[in-house]
Amino acid sequence: MHISSLFFLIPIAHAFTLAHNNEAIPSTSEDTCWLSWSKNPRFQLNQVAYYSLVKFHLSHAEPKYANFNFSLTNTITNDQIKVGPAQCTGTSGWSIVDSDFFNPHQIGQSEFNCNDAAGTTGKTQFTFAKDTTGNKLSINQTWTCGGREFIAFGDTTINLSCHTNTWKDEWYTSAHETVCDKFDIDVGYLVSYAN
Repeated sequence: MHISSLFFLIPIAHAFTLAHNNEAIPSTSEDTCWLSWSKNPRFQLNQVAYYSLVKFHLSHAEPKYANFNFSLTNTITNDQIKVGPAQCTGTSGWSIVDSDFFNPHQIGQSEFNCNDAAGTTGKTQFTFAKDTTGNKLSINQTWTCGGREFIAFGDTTINLSCHTNTWKDEWYTSAHETVCDKFDIDVGYLVSYAN
């Protein structure tokens, strides 16, 4: 409820500013764009998954990487607002321990572009940070409606339930992989004009 109330404050304040400056009030079509967010708008994330693999060999380099991925749907999508769904994947590479993958203190913060479905009007991006303070996912998504561009931003803590497999074989000195259980989660967001 707290998040939903914020959505109404943004367009009302914007309309007041326009009127005060003798500019045109948003059109009915644009008002419809705002009203589409009155029912707890959120990003629905499905099949959220984390996986890492580190292989060591004495004589040559071997794969060291982690993947974080999920599919995303925006609940406001309708005939007028064509946004998402999107497939999102981020990769962090060449760390020697799992705790360093996606760690902004070790490799910096990276923003990843999602693969948005054909026919959508916007773009979806995310960052994923994993360190000793917890795992944080941030998402932003843009779209066009009523002749204007909008942007939504939401973030959430990601709780991972994982297990690690370690082995040795004739090809690798050692190897270990971290596999986390897949899960679904909803992420509320704030929205404003992008321009």
